[in-house]
Amino acid sequence: NSVDRMGVLDRLPILFGTSLLLITVMLIGRAGLRVFKTIHTSKLDTSVLAFALGTTLLTLFAFLLGILGGLRLWWAYLLPVGVAIGIEWKAERGILSWERLKTATKSSFIIKQLSWWLIAIPVALMLAGAMLPPWEFDVREYHSQVPKEWFQAGAIEYLPHNSYSSMPLGAELISVVPMAWAQLFSESDAWWYGALIGKTFLGLYA
Repeated sequence: NSVDRMGVLDRLPILFGTSLLLITVMLIGRAGLRVFKTIHTSKLDTSVLAFALGTTLLTLFAFLLGILGGLRLWWAYLLPVGVAIGIEWKAERGILSWERLKTATKSSFIIKQLSWWLIAIPVALMLAGAMLPPWEFDVREYHSQVPKEWFQAGAIEYLPHNSYSSMPLGAELISVVPMAWAQLFSESDAWWYGALIGKTFLGLYA
C-alpha cells in the first residue's frame, strides 16, 4: 500500500524538494518580470506574479525538453535557473544583489505580526496533507500518471492506453522537474518522489 510508505519523517525530503522547486520558480519568475519590465505595486503582487510566471516558464521549458526527448536530463533544468541567477545578480536591485540578501536575512528572523503565525498554521496543515500519496482516481490516472509515463519514456509522446495524455497538462508538467532531479538520489523511485513534490507544489495554489 503506497499510503504505508509515507510517515512523518518521510515528508522531510518532500518538503525539501518542494522548497527547492518553489525557490527555483520564484527566482525564474522574478527574473522574467524584470525582463518583461512588469510594473507592480506591492510585494504581494510581485510574489503572486513571480509564482505564476515562474511556473509557466519552467513548465514551458519542460515541454520543449519533452518534445526534444530530454525529460530525464536533470542538468538541463539548471539552464533556466542559471539564466535567472545571472539576470538577478546583475540587476541593480535584483533579489540576489548583496544589499537585498542582507535585508532579506535580517527580516527573515523578525516576525512581529500575529497574522503571519495565524496564516502559518493552516498552511502547514494543508502542506502536510498535500504531501500524502494520492488516492483520487483523477490524480492517479491523469495529473500524476501522465507526467510519470512521459518521464519514464524520456519524452512527451502519445499514450494510446491513456486518453488523459491528450488533455492540457500545463500545471502537471511541473512534476517532471523534481522527477529529473530526484534521479540524483534514487533512480528507481525518482518518479515517486517527483510526483509527490509536484503534488505538494500544486497544493501551494490554495
